[in-house]
Amino acid sequence: MSAAPLSTDRGSAEMAASPTTLADVVAVAHAAAGAVDRDGRFPIEAVTAMRATGMLGAHVPVALGGAGLDVAGLTRVCFQLGGACASSAMVYAMHQIQVACLVGHAPDQVAHLARVAQDNLLLASVTSEVGARGDIRTSGCAIEREADEHVAVGFGRITKQATNVSYGAHADGLIVTARRTPNAAPADQVAVLMFADQYTLERTGRWDAMGMRGTCSDAFVLRASVPDNQIMAVPFADMAAGAMTPVAHLLWAGVWLGIATDALGRARACTRRQRGPDGGIPPAAGAVAAALMRYRQGEAQLRTMLDDYGAGRPIGPLDWNGLKVGVSEVALDVVMQAMRICGIAGFKNDGPYSVARHLRDIMSGVLMIGNERVVANSGNLALMQPPRLGAF
Repeated sequence: MSAAPLSTDRGSAEMAASPTTLADVVAVAHAAAGAVDRDGRFPIEAVTAMRATGMLGAHVPVALGGAGLDVAGLTRVCFQLGGACASSAMVYAMHQIQVACLVGHAPDQVAHLARVAQDNLLLASVTSEVGARGDIRTSGCAIEREADEHVAVGFGRITKQATNVSYGAHADGLIVTARRTPNAAPADQVAVLMFADQYTLERTGRWDAMGMRGTCSDAFVLRASVPDNQIMAVPFADMAAGAMTPVAHLLWAGVWLGIATDALGRARACTRRQRGPDGGIPPAAGAVAAALMRYRQGEAQLRTMLDDYGAGRPIGPLDWNGLKVGVSEVALDVVMQAMRICGIAGFKNDGPYSVARHLRDIMSGVLMIGNERVVANSGNLALMQPPRLGAF
């Protein structure tokens, strides 16, 4: 997964056919980004390249056949992909969030985790549900047990009406949340790992969105029957708090800053082509500097959280919420400023200074788990839990 520069003697067709480095995969994603966005289609080229390089198993421990890449490393990958194709980056991030759940909170799924690395499987999640109003910590559907009279193993049956299943039609497996039993409370959830031959998806709605179009987050009715040993023993609440939430916020932040970085680079290049009065500094140079200063705020916030997470320092829910809100707002501000700097050249959908796709994609950051809702939910945390202050 080296990020070494691309060799200049390799043609794009050869590179797309046989990617060997992260830089290759980024180039493949970049080349297809326009078509992915325009057609609202899955970024098959980028994901195929990820499979070829073993990137899908990057976070799986080495002992199980993966690369053992830590979360900081995954964040850097998401950052680089984000600057090339936001949809490809988000698909990669969401896959690795599922892998992180298995690595950290599913010791009973070791064999299946090894299979993810060995077979380069793409995992998606099914946490949304009709009636849940976006609260992934409650479920309406439940696991219904059934016995197979021909084999000595029980099965769990699940039917779930999901409002959004990102790239679900293209995944090799899913992690699905459900109530532990039909009599369990909505928050008494477990996670279930299932593979493509164990479930069916009936599409009930299409993802025709303003941005992140290649994530193909369609609505589905899921019907599945899986062996009991694929129902994870750890409660989903523990998995969400210990792995899903922190890893999601870190990887998403990497994606968002990647988008902002590319947009800022285009704005800087556009400004450098201009000339100020008497050949002096271009008028937009100050705006570029202001955008860079704003960018540094998000970069510093992400770096601090990555350092704390890697060092095992305690990080509370309020801090994770702050990372999500802070970086998504910074990235949106930077891309919007890049649009103003580039002007009509940025507004157009083509050309080297276009940031139209960047702006549409980055707006998803403040809307996916809406920032207003995150801040409102943080109110009680701010009053009840001592915040981390006085770090200096």
